[in-house]
Amino acid sequence: MRFGFSHRPIQPLRRSIELYQYAEELGFDYAWVPDQQFYQDPFACLAAAALSTRRITLGLAVTNPFTRHPALIARGIGVVDELAEGRMILALGAANRKQVLEPLGLDTSRTAERLRETVSIVRRLLAGERVQHESRNFTLRGIQLSYRPRADIPIWIGSRSPLVLELAGEVADGVLMEVLHTPTALDYALGRVAAGAAKAGRGLDALETTCWQPGQVLDDASQFTAEHRAFVAHMIGGTPDAVLGHVGVRPEVVAAVKADYAVGGPEGAAHHITPTEIDQLTMIGTVEQIRAKLRQVQARGVNGVSWVLLMPYDEIRETLRRLAEDVLPEFR
Repeated sequence: MRFGFSHRPIQPLRRSIELYQYAEELGFDYAWVPDQQFYQDPFACLAAAALSTRRITLGLAVTNPFTRHPALIARGIGVVDELAEGRMILALGAANRKQVLEPLGLDTSRTAERLRETVSIVRRLLAGERVQHESRNFTLRGIQLSYRPRADIPIWIGSRSPLVLELAGEVADGVLMEVLHTPTALDYALGRVAAGAAKAGRGLDALETTCWQPGQVLDDASQFTAEHRAFVAHMIGGTPDAVLGHVGVRPEVVAAVKADYAVGGPEGAAHHITPTEIDQLTMIGTVEQIRAKLRQVQARGVNGVSWVLLMPYDEIRETLRRLAEDVLPEFR
C-alpha cells in the first residue's frame, strides 16, 4: 500500500515545506496540497514543494471546475510538474459549496458533467492540442498551451458522491474515496468506481484507489477535539443521506447535523458528533485502531490511504512520525 497526507496551508509557507521534506524523509509516498477554502494558493505551494523535495509524489487535491477554468488548471499543473520532474498528480473534485462556492456566488450545478469535460480538456491541452470546445459549462476557442508540459500527468478524481465516483472509474487514472473506509462504505464506493470502469471496458485494477481520511494518532481514543467534531459535521452536512447510510451514520444523527449545519455550519452542528461518527468517518484513533482499519482497507484491495491532518503544525509532525514508525511498517 501507498500512503500520503494533506494539511491546511495556513502557516508561513516554509512550515509547509518542512512538512513535505519531513514526510519524504519518513518514507511517505504522497504529499497533497488542497485548493480548498481560502488557504495559500496551491500552485505556489506546489512549486515550492517541487523545488524542495526529490522523491515524494506531489498532488493537487482537489481543485475544481467552478473556481478554475480547465485551461488554467492545465496551464498551472503542467509547470509545477516540470519543476517536480514528473512527480505531480492532478486531482479534481466538486469543491466546497458552503465555504467557497456559495460565498463567491458561483453556480454549483452539474458537477459530474463539468468534471467529465474538465478531464477531457486538460488531457487535450497537456497533449499539445489546440482545443475548440463549446458547451454550457466551458468555452475554449482555439486554446493551446504556449509551452509543452508532460502529456501524461495522472488525473485523479476525489469524491464520495455516487455519480462522481462512477465518473472516476470511467475516465480517471485514480480515485480519492473521501471518508469512505468502513467495509460497507467500501462496498458502496468500490462498487460505483467499478461500475464506471466497466463502462470504459476496463477493470477496477486499472485505477489507483485511495481512501482519503481525516487522521491522527492518539494515545487515548477519547482525545477527540472540537475541530475533529466540526470536520465530521462538515462531512455529514455536505453528503447525501444515501451515502451516509452506506457509511452507517444513524438517520437521526444525519437529520440533526444537517438541520444545524444549514444554519451554523460545521461549528454549529459539531455538538451532535459522538465518538461513533468520528470512528465511522475518520481514521483518528490509537495505533491499534488505525492498524485495524488499514487491515480492512488492505483486504479490499485498495491501493493506499492518505490522511487529512487537521491539527497544529507540531502535532502534524508528531502524527507523521507515529504513523511512519508505529503503523505503516506492517503494510509496506
